Amino acid sequence: MVFNNFSTQVVLPEPVPPQTKVVDDVPNRVLIAGYSSRRLSIKVSHTIVTSVILGFGLSTILSGIFFERLQYTMPRLIRKLSLHKALKIGYLRNEKKQQKRLKKYGYVLDKELTDNQHTVAYSPFTGKVIFINNGSEPNPLNAGQFIKDWRSNIFNVPTGTFGYTPRFQEDKNAYLKAKKKYGEDKQFELVGHSQAAISVNELASGKDQGLTYNGALVKQKDNPRVTNYRNPNDVVSMFSNPADMRTIAVQPNMRTINPLAAHGIEGIRETPIFV
Repeated sequence: MVFNNFSTQVVLPEPVPPQTKVVDDVPNRVLIAGYSSRRLSIKVSHTIVTSVILGFGLSTILSGIFFERLQYTMPRLIRKLSLHKALKIGYLRNEKKQQKRLKKYGYVLDKELTDNQHTVAYSPFTGKVIFINNGSEPNPLNAGQFIKDWRSNIFNVPTGTFGYTPRFQEDKNAYLKAKKKYGEDKQFELVGHSQAAISVNELASGKDQGLTYNGALVKQKDNPRVTNYRNPNDVVSMFSNPADMRTIAVQPNMRTINPLAAHGIEGIRETPIFV
């Protein structure tokens, strides 16, 4: 820009646009510090993703170290799982609730092997596998299982032929699947109530240990790996031979002459019997 004032010419420099924010040859694209807005956003995104990946990797390594150390201390901190709680978890028949309750006792629910009649869980701290076997189906709306279970109760349990029933085959198949998955050398804790106590006595073998409550143990062979408990007021287990079956009378926390209440699992709610 030139100004003529008499004989003197003053030359002023042309104004320079700001370098921090200019528009390049592409319309509506802003250059900031030498980067287009698109390139800058990509660079920022890459930085964030890299930070997240590094952070996740570091946290994984640290949590792995923490978990490895925790394995040695956790068994002393977790609660003991009682026979009553184990049976109650089996009867929940709800995977979310079962998983939540088992977690309190250091067990992880095996969703692959768990069904309405059988609950399988393992402890990453002790290596023990628990196999919970429910008693007879109480809900007549579940007609198929209800009919099978109560037909067995009427015709097979009193005659000692439960081992030939479809229900026993279901219990056996579920047990063998668990054994195949976790290995024969794993310690299994078999738990059963009422009709299921028969299956526990029949199936427990090797390193297995078994606990049952109010089992209909009529004409069953003694299994030294299994301890059978009963409520003295229970009519279902009253025909079991205490000498042969090692049945131990348990004083219930609720004194009752109601046969249904006496046969239920609440009679050992406060009894210190642990899986």
